[in-house]
Amino acid sequence: MSKLIGWAFLAKILIACAILFSGVGLMPDEAQYWTWSKELSYGYYSKPCGIAWQIAFGCLLFGDTEFGVRFGGELLSFFLSIALYRLALHSRLDRKQAFWSAIAFSFCPLGLFSGFFATTDCAYVLFWTLGAALFMQSRVSFLAIGAVIAIGVLWKWPLYALWIPILLFSFRRADFSLFKLLLGMLVSLLGLVPSLIWNLQYDFPTFHHVAASMNPVHPSQEELGANPLAFIGAQIALVSPILFALLIWQFIAVKKPALFCWWTTVLFLGAMLLLSCLKKVQGNWAVAAYPTAFVILLTQPLSSPFMRWLKGGIALSVLLVAVLFAFPSLRFNPLRQGLGWQNLDAILLHSGYNPQTEFLFSDRYQWTSLLSFYGPEQKRAFFLNLSDLRKNQFCYWPSMRECCLGKDGWFVTFVDPEKAPVVSTWLQTTLQAYFRTVTPTPPVPLTKAKTVILLHCSDYNGKLPRASSKY
Repeated sequence: MSKLIGWAFLAKILIACAILFSGVGLMPDEAQYWTWSKELSYGYYSKPCGIAWQIAFGCLLFGDTEFGVRFGGELLSFFLSIALYRLALHSRLDRKQAFWSAIAFSFCPLGLFSGFFATTDCAYVLFWTLGAALFMQSRVSFLAIGAVIAIGVLWKWPLYALWIPILLFSFRRADFSLFKLLLGMLVSLLGLVPSLIWNLQYDFPTFHHVAASMNPVHPSQEELGANPLAFIGAQIALVSPILFALLIWQFIAVKKPALFCWWTTVLFLGAMLLLSCLKKVQGNWAVAAYPTAFVILLTQPLSSPFMRWLKGGIALSVLLVAVLFAFPSLRFNPLRQGLGWQNLDAILLHSGYNPQTEFLFSDRYQWTSLLSFYGPEQKRAFFLNLSDLRKNQFCYWPSMRECCLGKDGWFVTFVDPEKAPVVSTWLQTTLQAYFRTVTPTPPVPLTKAKTVILLHCSDYNGKLPRASSKY
């Protein structure tokens, strides 16, 4: 265990260095969750409250900085490595096999990035792993599993899906008790209480949003298009090619698998793959399948050829992640979304924005969130829904009408450089319905792929676009 803790700590040190020195700023969703952390509540539009409180804790320790936002994820990913080790031991792996199971996961792209990004996935996978480990103990406590799931769903509701494999395998256990199982499931529902309290105030927007996002028959515009090949490609990227190939081989060839882990992985990945044949599925939707998958990866004896491939896969994983951080501006690199935001403060001030008397706003919740974090004095920006997009958390906070009547503001958005002239002209025309005057300024390059469009808008008249009915 002490050896594992040392290696897991090394992984977190590497990620801490990446956060501090890579120059990769917050992703739009991370900035959004940070805005939530400044308005702590029982729930939010698209997620439960856990991620906001997690970020608030990190920012309490390290301030409203990128490291503060991401610190909680680092901490949780460290405990995830320990939880996976315990799951492997309870699945009848020996200590050496359990060690390599946890190490392989910790140093694959999924394991490393789980500590870098401030998202709901790390806590979700951690509590999934803890719940699975509790079920695999020699004496199961459904009450403890229910408590773990109740805490975990404060980050992500799909954790309730863990009950499916638990239910399927409970009947095989000598200590099975239907009453205790039902009691554990009932306890797990307590995790919904904070979200229910918040949703009762606003006509259940989170439930509408989840139903809309999971609907395979009538997906939203942004979710159109089946993508099974892209989904499979994302899984290979999350695990890394060699480790993914080893996983596939193990699932086919292993003679005495840990059946609970085997079926949990197959059911979850299979369900996501099937869904990807009907609608667009994000690669990270299947992340909970991998703790049990990495247990299966190490269920065979640690022969020399296998260990060479395993260590080679781990080394390739670290190399791939290092390349992503070394060259974040490459077109295929997802980290490029986090580049350039640190320049926003200077760009806004140079353009004439006065944070004491003026406000910032945009027409995308992603841009509104980034403006809030990277803008001067980190004042919350406002969302103006010019294109009838779906609702978001900004729709449930005080609007421009309530806070900015008669004031001057700056509209800010980010587009591809070649689209800047057309978008700027359209915005100038559209915003005139809400302000006395709208004055565009020259577009400013943020990165090679992003240009900032700024328009100075004077004397806001209090009008708002029609409220969206989309969730």
